[in-house]
Amino acid sequence: MLRLKVEINVRSGYLVNRKKLRQALTNELQQWIKEGSYLVSVLIAGDRLMKQLERKYFQKDKTTDVLSFPLLESKNPEVTFPPLPNQPQNLGEIIISYPQARLQADQKHVLIDEEICHLAQHGLRHLLGINHN
Repeated sequence: MLRLKVEINVRSGYLVNRKKLRQALTNELQQWIKEGSYLVSVLIAGDRLMKQLERKYFQKDKTTDVLSFPLLESKNPEVTFPPLPNQPQNLGEIIISYPQARLQADQKHVLIDEEICHLAQHGLRHLLGINHN
């Protein structure tokens, strides 16, 4: 059985459909891992923080839509992380820029919650070691 606990923190009063976000992340995780208990933290923030993080960790002086900070190292998405007794395995943190998500949602003609879920799923794949080219 697969269990995912999603901790969601929202800065600046941005409105986020937490239930939809949790379900989107659970659906994404189920595609890669079939059992275990996991934890993911999601922070919805503004462009100022995103730019600070880009500068600090990636030496880029710009904002971005999503950043992932994995706590577990996996080069192969088929590998299941070893379970910890009586506690979920912390996969890491996903940080999403609400202003960038809003812009992208407008460009795609989708609801902002759909774009936030899309970005969160993208970030989760990075936490699992699945990177795009």
